[in-house]
Amino acid sequence: MNIPESFIHYVWEKMLAGQQFTMINGEKCFISKPGIKGNRDGPDFEGTELVINNKHIIGNTEIHLRSGDWYKHKHHKDSAYDNIILHVVLKYDYPIYNKQNFLIPTIELSETEILKLYKYYNKHLTFLGNDLNCRNYLSNINNIRFAEIIECLAKERLNRKVAEIKHMLEQNNYDWQETTWKAIAKTFGNPHNSVSMEWLSNTIQWKQLCRAETNLSIEAILFGQAGFLNDNFKIVDTYKTKLKQEYSHWKTLFSLKPIDLNSWKFNPIRPSSMPKVRLAQLAIIIYRYPNLFEEIISKTTKNEFYNLFQQPNSNYWSNSISANKNQPLKMEIIGQSGTDMIIINFVIPVMLAYYDYSGKTTIKNSAWDILKDIKPEKNKIINIFAQHANIIISNAFHTQGLLELYSRLCNNYLCNKCPIMTTILKN
Repeated sequence: MNIPESFIHYVWEKMLAGQQFTMINGEKCFISKPGIKGNRDGPDFEGTELVINNKHIIGNTEIHLRSGDWYKHKHHKDSAYDNIILHVVLKYDYPIYNKQNFLIPTIELSETEILKLYKYYNKHLTFLGNDLNCRNYLSNINNIRFAEIIECLAKERLNRKVAEIKHMLEQNNYDWQETTWKAIAKTFGNPHNSVSMEWLSNTIQWKQLCRAETNLSIEAILFGQAGFLNDNFKIVDTYKTKLKQEYSHWKTLFSLKPIDLNSWKFNPIRPSSMPKVRLAQLAIIIYRYPNLFEEIISKTTKNEFYNLFQQPNSNYWSNSISANKNQPLKMEIIGQSGTDMIIINFVIPVMLAYYDYSGKTTIKNSAWDILKDIKPEKNKIINIFAQHANIIISNAFHTQGLLELYSRLCNNYLCNKCPIMTTILKN
């Protein structure tokens, strides 16, 4: 039976093969955290934490069926793989060195044990990723009770996002403008470039951005700090020449240091969410709203936020933008679904965090009303519930609850802790 590499990823993520291993070189290795799934632009898992010889190490993990696939995939020539601290393979057939000619620590999994897990997976767990354990019973749940449960879960999900905003606020000495800047930057990077956007936002302060009083200047700062205007930047046209000249001025004035260009992910990402597209969209919002925080807490309807975020781009980017190396892209304003995501992940948490800070009930009420006025989100997780449950999903408040239910309980097989399962058993 052929075992797909994706199953090895699943085994590693869920730590089904254990935590204690003996590596190829004979050293003992304990896995504290397997890491978070990466994407096709880089390592399979980022932020792996392990202990080797009582030394705690944090870095990235790459997984292959055979160790020789490292060279087959040309990882040894790719700087995105420089921070690999562990190579996990099903078959060790070749010693692996990184670009610096450093021998990468390697774990060879037991093929017999993995095959046994894979057979069990195929026999009993075929629902994983596109189905639910309780799929045959969901339609029997009273819609009112179901709505109560997912609304409670939605509040838990939003409370966690609010806690993140409060943590940012504390880190920024309770400066709401600075906190708003860092929160919106991170949101514009979701889902694949949120870390890079957050890193970028930490290199330049909001008050510095506001000193750049033209959209060109703000674009230059953002593109420059993102690493897209470095010394290797190829001059293609007059506008890009202006960007590089403008960035040189602000870089000297503020003593700026750009982030690593290799931190950006380009695949798998929709053209409308490419890093350069997002940076240009963010620049026009910063330019038009130097008091962005005040704008956020003063609005009371969904449509007001549509008007705020759906800004026409500067003439250059409206015509074309190089989203990747070879493909030009005509860039339009942020669409409705994209704006809804910004409202859900950025606006609502900021408003609720400010309510906790100020006690202004009108802001809290507006936040909940806006969320309930946004159409239900559409993605594969929501579709899972829609396919197997005769339930009414009315708005984004409900879909946020379903996302929390799936990510925290369903995806971790915590049926015994699920309020939906408890209701099913009672019935």
